[in-house]
Amino acid sequence: MMKKLFSFKAVWFVLLLPMFCFAQNIGNQGKDFWVGNLKSQNTFTINSSQKIKIYLSAGNIGDTVRITIREGSPTMWYKDYWVPANAVIASDELIDSILIGSGLRTKSAIHITSKTQDIAAFVHVYISTNSGATMLYPTSILGYEYFILTAMQNYSVVGSYSTFQIVGIEDSTLVEINPAKPTLDGWHPNGGTQPNGSYLVTLNKGDVYEVNGAMKLSSSEGYELTGSSIVSIADAIGIRHPIAVFNGNTKTAIVCGASSSSSGDIIFQQGIPQQLWGTKYATVPFHKLSGPNDRSNLTSIYRVMVKDPSTVVNKNGTPLSFLSLIDNKYYQYESKQADYITASKPIFMAQYLPSLGSCLNSNISDGDPEMIYLSSMEQAIHSAAFFRSNYFAINANFLTLILPTIGLDSLKIDGTSLANIAAAFKYVFTHPNLTGYSVVTRKWQSAIAKCTVESKYDFIGFTYGIGNVESYGYNIGSQFDSIALTLPVKLLSFSASKKGMHNLLQWQTAQEQNLSTYEIQRSNNGVEFTSIGKV
Repeated sequence: MMKKLFSFKAVWFVLLLPMFCFAQNIGNQGKDFWVGNLKSQNTFTINSSQKIKIYLSAGNIGDTVRITIREGSPTMWYKDYWVPANAVIASDELIDSILIGSGLRTKSAIHITSKTQDIAAFVHVYISTNSGATMLYPTSILGYEYFILTAMQNYSVVGSYSTFQIVGIEDSTLVEINPAKPTLDGWHPNGGTQPNGSYLVTLNKGDVYEVNGAMKLSSSEGYELTGSSIVSIADAIGIRHPIAVFNGNTKTAIVCGASSSSSGDIIFQQGIPQQLWGTKYATVPFHKLSGPNDRSNLTSIYRVMVKDPSTVVNKNGTPLSFLSLIDNKYYQYESKQADYITASKPIFMAQYLPSLGSCLNSNISDGDPEMIYLSSMEQAIHSAAFFRSNYFAINANFLTLILPTIGLDSLKIDGTSLANIAAAFKYVFTHPNLTGYSVVTRKWQSAIAKCTVESKYDFIGFTYGIGNVESYGYNIGSQFDSIALTLPVKLLSFSASKKGMHNLLQWQTAQEQNLSTYEIQRSNNGVEFTSIGKV
């Protein structure tokens, strides 16, 4: 047990625990976001720049949101946007002409900050007929340990790689990277200089470090980086800094079995730290453009990432065979029905829209590869606001929800109850492998539009768009209030007492992990605080 003392003059005071502490009841909404910008293969092979749109969603109170590019550099650019209450807006079309390349990109990240209110943010990147989208997570949930989960890498055009990016959000961030397979810049699994075989990189605030998988010499297929580990480690004074990680492919086909396809696309998703994985996942396939109905299910591909190979993963109550575990890191299976996945330890799941014609019942003219990270049932939400788009050549937008059946009556999409949505634009059925739950899919003609969904009962969901050799998709929201988040400090007691003209603070802790100092602040009004010392 450790006892701390501090004496000062003040009326109001606050003890600040380390800024990387997690808070309870948080999800994908926040006031601060960082964005890496995974590149499409097209930026490498054609004389064109990738376009970026950032979608911003406010809650019951509107707010000013600033988007900054190259923050802290001589070429910094920013713009302020007003996001009205209960609305979603799109940023200007931002242009990024940086080519694909491994290594450090100094201060190249995009920074999104709201002035006073929590917001939700989504990113959509597109160039030519390639596009990808992801939901963003705020810095409040960023962590220190990540495992890469991306798509298979199979595309023969130059510049097509399995890839990931690490974004530094604080100066002097030390990161150990251990790639699962050889990389474009000559890294190899366990081939680094660190005692554990990892490679060490240093990031400052706004820096981006990119790693690309190498190409196999004997085929057009590239090495896939799924299973690579990324760990932020303590610096010289014992501080461990959180990081943001983005996973994907610059361009790849995604196929069932041993089939092949010329249908490729950029894959782009923000990862979550291993600490926030879940143990229960309900899944639902994508729909063909002709849907949604009971005949339009597309065979979807799924991956289940495990940290511990001994984790027992059940699909609809039946354990997956340990013999099918790939590289001791993940399972992969195909399904055209709604399934229920449970695990003995936390896991992470991704769902894949396959390439044209690569699965038995896949489209032959509409759609393109896509990857969506799924929320676990422990991360369900009761409301969300998101943006649907017709970029790039998208013909229809879809929303898929999984929620308790008793919640159907209270469900509203864009303010309209489920019963009042035309039958041609919805499909509702009972989840066959999760008792008491139903699945709702809503379809729209493609448009640039905001969408809202709410229910008295928590749900999980994702949105996607399908068009002529085109697609995008992303998770619409997650909540981490039921996940056990570990604080770096266990506080046993805290007290304050007046000693003459001073106040004496006393607190006791039972453990301190990666902690160097406590900061004490004081205030004359209980609103504005200034730092007066550290212990």
